Amino acid sequence: MSNNKKTFPFEIKGKKFWLSLPDCYEIQHGVGTCPVRKKQLNIECYCTKLLKELIATDFKMHSNFPYVVKCKNCNVYRFLDGQHRACIMGNYFHEESSIKIECEQQTEIDGPCSFCRPIVVDEKQEFIKDFSQP
Repeated sequence: MSNNKKTFPFEIKGKKFWLSLPDCYEIQHGVGTCPVRKKQLNIECYCTKLLKELIATDFKMHSNFPYVVKCKNCNVYRFLDGQHRACIMGNYFHEESSIKIECEQQTEIDGPCSFCRPIVVDEKQEFIKDFSQP
C-alpha cells in the first residue's frame, strides 16, 4: 500500500505519555506486567497480537500514523492516534537507547491539558507511561 503522507521520526524514549487504553494489558493487570516488555509473546492479549502484526510488517506503521500532542504546562505527551502501536514499540524496544516511530504531526498546546487540570482520572483506563525508565 502506497502512503503519501508526510511523516517524521519522533523519539519516544525519555518522554512521558498519558495513555488511555481500555484494552491495554498493563491497565488490566498492573503497570510493569506487559508481556510485550517481557517478550512473552505466548500470552494472548491485544498487545501481543498487535506486536506480532508489527513484527510481520518490519515495524512499519500502516496508513494511520500517530499524531502527537505535547502539553507545555505539564510536559506530558498524548497520542491522538497510534497510542497502542507506540506503547507496544516502546515496551518491546525499552532496552534500546533510542526508540523512534514515524508520526504524521506534532502539536503543542498551552495547557492545561486533560491530564494536568484537576479532573478525576479513571485509573482503570488511563495512566502515565514513562519511556525514560529502563
